[in-house]
Amino acid sequence: MGDIIFIVLIVVLAFMIFQNVKLFKRSKHVKDYVACSDAIFDDREDKVDVIKAYIDKETDQEFRNKGRVLLVYADLKSGVDPKGAISALDLKDTIVGKKDKFDAQKFEFNSDTYFWLILDLIKAHTMNDQDTVTGLVGAVDKYRDMIEQDLVVKLFYAVDDVFKGSDETMFFKDLWNGNYPNGSTYDKRLVGFYKYIAISVLAYKDEEMSEEMIGDLESFTHMKAGKLVMSDLGIYERYHKVEGDEDEATESEEDTSAEIHDDKEDKEPLEPKE
Repeated sequence: MGDIIFIVLIVVLAFMIFQNVKLFKRSKHVKDYVACSDAIFDDREDKVDVIKAYIDKETDQEFRNKGRVLLVYADLKSGVDPKGAISALDLKDTIVGKKDKFDAQKFEFNSDTYFWLILDLIKAHTMNDQDTVTGLVGAVDKYRDMIEQDLVVKLFYAVDDVFKGSDETMFFKDLWNGNYPNGSTYDKRLVGFYKYIAISVLAYKDEEMSEEMIGDLESFTHMKAGKLVMSDLGIYERYHKVEGDEDEATESEEDTSAEIHDDKEDKEPLEPKE
């Protein structure tokens, strides 16, 4: 009996070591990737060059494609045609593992990439760049059967529908209220940001806002991701309040970029509303 327990403990220990090694290997790639997202959040003039340099030196195809998703936004922001980034983009390495099978853990690790795809999509739509919209939707469509159960993917397509003329906003209202479609999976660490996107879309559509909704919108303006999204939607100035809250705004904006990346062993990001 003692020998069996000892063997079980050895197996468990080996598994834990294996998992920690995997996370350590990922963390080596994450630092430079986060620096690329910061280049966008901080609107650096050299953001396109920073991200291109990262993609060129990165050896892991998963992270190269994560970089390409960032490059699409940087290109659009800088007035560069993102055709090259989109044509090279393949989301497969953010979704599948061994034997080309869906890897739920890998997909969760890459939830931030699909959040950025939504930001890309909003930016492309507001710029009326239909070629980029088509390219982004096509990149997700290619693997939709594997990932369409996830909330961030449902949000991606719902945002696309709104910009293509749909007046259906119940999905966004339900999402903000925490009522997710049956069977939906989602990354708990980022679901708060999905809700912020939902409330921003409702504001963009001029839906009636409760005081709580307005409060959430004002809070979102004090985050780097919020400033990005709401500026692209043309609603940032409407909801950004600065009188007496400059210190709070600075603190929130400093934290945002650390919250939207895939280094899951770090602190959990802000969840404004369960």
